[in-house]
Amino acid sequence: MKQLTVYIDSTHWECLPNLVGCSQLYHYFIENGHRITNNPAKADYIIINTCGYHKKYEKKTVDFYQKYYKIKKKSGKIIIYGCIVNINKQILAGLDTYPVEIDEGHKLDKLFYKKINFERINPICDDETKRILLKNIETHVFLKKYPFILTIILIPFSKKIREIYKKIITELTHTDRMFVLISKGCIGKCNYCAIKKAKGNLKSRKIKDIINDIKSIKNPSKTIFLAADDCGCYGADIQSSLIELVYKINNKYPDISIDLNYLNPKMIQDNSKKYIKLFSDISFKYVIIPIQSGSKKIIDKMNRDYDPYKVVKTVDQIKKVSPKTIFYSHFILNYPGEKLLDFIETIITTFHFDIPLPFIYCPMKGTVSASTKKEESRTFGILKWFIFMFITNFIILFKIIKYQK
Repeated sequence: MKQLTVYIDSTHWECLPNLVGCSQLYHYFIENGHRITNNPAKADYIIINTCGYHKKYEKKTVDFYQKYYKIKKKSGKIIIYGCIVNINKQILAGLDTYPVEIDEGHKLDKLFYKKINFERINPICDDETKRILLKNIETHVFLKKYPFILTIILIPFSKKIREIYKKIITELTHTDRMFVLISKGCIGKCNYCAIKKAKGNLKSRKIKDIINDIKSIKNPSKTIFLAADDCGCYGADIQSSLIELVYKINNKYPDISIDLNYLNPKMIQDNSKKYIKLFSDISFKYVIIPIQSGSKKIIDKMNRDYDPYKVVKTVDQIKKVSPKTIFYSHFILNYPGEKLLDFIETIITTFHFDIPLPFIYCPMKGTVSASTKKEESRTFGILKWFIFMFITNFIILFKIIKYQK
């Protein structure tokens, strides 16, 4: 097989499993003797790693395809890879592309294999690969704008606030992190989510393989981010747990920091004492807990099996033993059936987190919620978003002031 030239892009660099996927693609091509280019017009293959959790990323997939189709060389081919292939094949109909699902590495092997199969490439992203892939792309740019407006206003008046602001922004971006994928898929059955359609049931990696991956990229000055579609359910399919994994990583490499991606609220609720002890024993800089709503009624409609009141009660206890950890949470606004009281409960819940960020509900093809008879007014959803963001600014400012103490 001749050497091929490949260009890699992503519709969602902020998604950590997506970034790790791009890193796998990069190393796969390099290991098989192919060349990576920064010029799509010169590529034999343009590969677009996709995301399917929101309609805007479906649109980006089509937009990227159209952009690259116009500039690619005559013999160049476009590969659509990742979540969107399983979630919504219809949007690819009529496109001159080669679709590859996440678990279809054998399709890539037919085109690029020389020395190593795709499935043998470790799901990690080290600092050098991240730099090459991201080039000058800034991740989480939106976090520098909407949630920090009040803080930005005060920055000129306080050197301390400037320093803490910079620290928190760094924690929220990929700057000082390296990534290891610990699992794919999930055990949940959320009515609005298409992840299971894209990636299937939970597939946890063995602890020894994860530790070996960390050994290959570890750097005491960098944080290891444990990436997954649902970090909290890690190990449920292999008689293990995230708690066991973290303790074993810490025992092996006590000099490195660990961050957690998408810590399932149900796992926190069901194992509250164990998580309080974990955060007491091990220092985490940053944890994402996607609670999604403060209303038990809406959580039930989402088919997420926990009580948000019980979860935040445990989060408050965790914050006492780990006061420097940044607790980041996602909330879905305007979910079908959400009333004013549900929204108020969500607003109250945001005060238990350091960085609460909202997303307006978007029906995804093939999900249960997308077939609901009633969708809430988009205008009302936007109004809720602005109210939420106004409050979020005060929460984040309070966090930054607290950091000064």
